[in-house]
Amino acid sequence: MKILLKPLIFIFLNIINLLFSSFIKKNVILFYGTNYKYIDNPRYLFEFVSKKQSHLNFIWVSYEKNISYYLNKKKLNYTNINSILYFYYSLKTKAIIGSGMNIPPIFKNREGVKKINLWHGYGPRSLNSYLYKNENKRAIFNNSEKNLIKQIQDWDYFVFASKFLKKNLGKQIFGLKEKQCLIYGMSRAENFFKTKQINYVNKIYKKTYNKVIFYAPTWRKKLAQQQPLMKLIKKNIKNFDDFLKKNNYLFLYSGHHYESNLNFKDFQNIKSYRNENFTDINQILKNTDILISDISSIITDYTLMKKKIIFYMPDKITLKKEIDFYDDFINDLPGKEIKTYNELKIELKNKKNLKSRNFIFSKYLKKYYDVKLTEPNKKLFKLINQI
Repeated sequence: MKILLKPLIFIFLNIINLLFSSFIKKNVILFYGTNYKYIDNPRYLFEFVSKKQSHLNFIWVSYEKNISYYLNKKKLNYTNINSILYFYYSLKTKAIIGSGMNIPPIFKNREGVKKINLWHGYGPRSLNSYLYKNENKRAIFNNSEKNLIKQIQDWDYFVFASKFLKKNLGKQIFGLKEKQCLIYGMSRAENFFKTKQINYVNKIYKKTYNKVIFYAPTWRKKLAQQQPLMKLIKKNIKNFDDFLKKNNYLFLYSGHHYESNLNFKDFQNIKSYRNENFTDINQILKNTDILISDISSIITDYTLMKKKIIFYMPDKITLKKEIDFYDDFINDLPGKEIKTYNELKIELKNKKNLKSRNFIFSKYLKKYYDVKLTEPNKKLFKLINQI
């Protein structure tokens, strides 16, 4: 019965919307995080617009009680996706804002509701993911991939971070039209252009460290292949923890939200990070000194701050086959690639950054983030008010 109830409600609401659309005041903007979490670009835009004076009602959508408690405490608007109130708000909705591929079912075929996609990050992986097989010069899609592309094309606006991304990802791969593509930048990136920052690492872990190292790898298709650096460290765990303690370094690692974290509870200076107390990962990046990654879009965020990046990609041949990089990314890494445990320790202690760092960072950012886009939220707020 429950399985049938929601589709019937959607149909009923669409009928109500069609019949009474001209009588219903559309002044609600609904925000959705990936998997309904309070994260990423929609979160940063939501917090920005919620502080502005506006005739619009900005509301975050989720189903988690802890998110509800947090937002109520912050005096920010929230609605549960399974509540009657959500269905009421859906009738009054002027626009929805998200960062995933799918449009929420209740708005799938709704006319008069603008759909804005902020996406979840831009980097080398974004260009040739499982959506796109670079087996020849033309895009080849299977049936499920065609469906995903169609879902992306259903958004009214898609926000990019550079002309390169708009052309190569937006138009060539996603097949978006010119009017759908906006080059505004990433809402979360505003955080990296601000000078004054709270030190969230000190706040969370209640200690000052000489260096904070952050490991954030990309998602891999097989669970057994996740977090390759942690497997390298695990083989040398006692030595690595001693190395960190001796140098007063903190090592934070962040797995994908789909996977379970590895257990390193017995070691003082190795800690798992999972948005502690609603401190978003993008808030703590400014409090870290070194990023270790591979092809994750987080390297774009770090490059914006011009901080040291170490790359560990023991499976890069497999990654290239499964995902494929754009151009010769591996040959133009905005950082140093390491291959062994000893190289890792040496590079963590190395005070020198990559030679010609500014040139390499600029070359990378020319593709993946236009550094002039320092106020994406201001542009998006203007767009929302004009809809």
